Amino acid sequence: MQLNPKTLASGLDDYPRASHPSEAERHVDLRCWLYAAADSMAYLARLLHRDPTRFEVTRDQLADEELLNELHWSPHTQTYADYGLHTDGVRLVRQPPKHPGESPRVVRSVTVPPQLKLVTSAFGYVSLFPMLLKVLRPESDKLGKILQDLDKPDLLWSPYGLRLEKNTINLLFY
Repeated sequence: MQLNPKTLASGLDDYPRASHPSEAERHVDLRCWLYAAADSMAYLARLLHRDPTRFEVTRDQLADEELLNELHWSPHTQTYADYGLHTDGVRLVRQPPKHPGESPRVVRSVTVPPQLKLVTSAFGYVSLFPMLLKVLRPESDKLGKILQDLDKPDLLWSPYGLRLEKNTINLLFY
């Protein structure tokens, strides 16, 4: 049993997402991958002498930094984050067996109801995707903060490269 469901479609199945998956969920990395895909498709269309307009329109919509910030930037933590139905008040509890010889069951216990919000309790390389996939413009006011965080050993940096996530995250989170 896991504390939080995995999001296998993201390709980052070990990265903590919203505690209660819903249709309202937004992943910052997915948005950035779609931007990169639309940009690549526009390039290929031009290369093949095809009309790139629909790909350029999609790319330009996803490149809207104001909208990206509105949907994914946390002024509180100064990081990009996923959005979804989330609570940090969830844990795994062991229930005693109902019958002799049965194994105890482990179930999720929600102590604080989830709310739709940015999932800022997890900071990891997903927060870097707007920079890594070049969605942010070089003059973006968010870029400086991201670069500062990148170099901090208490966040993602390690002697061996980048960690998946901040090294203080509760290991039972996922």
